[in-house]
Amino acid sequence: MSQPVAVRSAGGKGLGVFALRDFCAGEVLLVGRLVAPVEERTEHSFQVDWNRHVQLDSPARLTNHSCEPNTGLRDNTEGGYDFVALRPIAAGSEICWDYASTEWESIAVPSCLCGSACCRGASLGFRHLTSQQMKALGGFVARYLATPGSTVPGTA
Repeated sequence: MSQPVAVRSAGGKGLGVFALRDFCAGEVLLVGRLVAPVEERTEHSFQVDWNRHVQLDSPARLTNHSCEPNTGLRDNTEGGYDFVALRPIAAGSEICWDYASTEWESIAVPSCLCGSACCRGASLGFRHLTSQQMKALGGFVARYLATPGSTVPGTA
């Protein structure tokens, strides 16, 4: 199944993923499928549990971070994440998500290039988000982060 997105240059950010058509809020833009678990996290791995990082297929692994994302992530049955429009997205727009929505402690964006008025300067990770920033994600965070009663390893 071809996805209605394309990978192309995102300027100074390298490659990015762009919408080929308009999307409505709540619509799935692409499905990120598990390729393989990774021994050590990388700038392109996705955290799916407290001690588990995986590599997802392309184009999912090429989506860029934004501190003011147009896309949220939710766990899927493919071992990865569905990318869901948080608001209407016009054709030609870059698909961006907040890396903190899956990463407890993020290493991927030490110096943010998102250009948002609310840029945090780095992706940092979920544990660094304020309650207002968490609310802006609309509940689209990795299941392991959203599970009530979850504790970080070593803190229980």
